[in-house]
Amino acid sequence: MELQQKLVKKANNKEAYDEIANQIFTLREKRQQASMDTVQRNEQLQRRLTGFHQRPAFRAYYL
Repeated sequence: MELQQKLVKKANNKEAYDEIANQIFTLREKRQQASMDTVQRNEQLQRRLTGFHQRPAFRAYYL
């Protein structure tokens, strides 16, 4: 939010704001990638758990 406020301030003052805009776009891309990574990781975990529950029960026998 801080960068967006700086961007608006510079735009209103008719100053160059390309650097701030690039920082905002970079952060948005990183946030989007992190979200996609989280979804992918959750899907993998769900597949593992589903596969684990479908296996026959494992019993350990001790001598």
